[in-house]
Amino acid sequence: MAGGAALLFVWWALVAIFHVRPFIAPSPEVVAITFYQKFGMLMANLGPTALEALCGFLLGNTAAIAIATVFVHRKSIEQAFFPIAVLVHSIPVVATAPILVLLLGNGLAPKVSIAAIICFFPTLVNMVRGLESVGAQPMELMHVLSATQWEVFFKLRVPTSLPFLFAALRIAGSFFSVAFFQVVRLIERLVVRWDVGAVG
Repeated sequence: MAGGAALLFVWWALVAIFHVRPFIAPSPEVVAITFYQKFGMLMANLGPTALEALCGFLLGNTAAIAIATVFVHRKSIEQAFFPIAVLVHSIPVVATAPILVLLLGNGLAPKVSIAAIICFFPTLVNMVRGLESVGAQPMELMHVLSATQWEVFFKLRVPTSLPFLFAALRIAGSFFSVAFFQVVRLIERLVVRWDVGAVG
């Protein structure tokens, strides 16, 4: 609580001292007034945005877990496709957003796809690390007990990978919550410009 109050004070002081223009960094009181005045509009848009974010979060993490499972059991597939995942991750989401809008149109699909892309890579990397972090002795024990590949996976690899998975979800959630809303704003601006151009 005290940390939040101190942060608000520093924010207000910096804006006041350096005379920062509102379109660059509005002061806390301007943010509060605007939030109060446009509360209805914000709440009306909260539902669709939250749905898009949730669907993308679930889709991206589910795909990452499934692909990490394939990578662990098929090393040749990991060696072939993991560099492609790294390459896709290195492309800024702001650059891929217009392409997705062109391919998928203006609707739920491009925003869910972007949210999934944002969440995908951190979870993929951590899940691969987690599933491969099983020690040699537990693996040897499962081999002595004649455990099947799926028994090793569900009884040994999955429990070992859970801390890595939860860490990945925290990373993906924190990064995703900031990046996703910025990209959604970009998509909305692009769509508005194209609609205006089409009308003109």
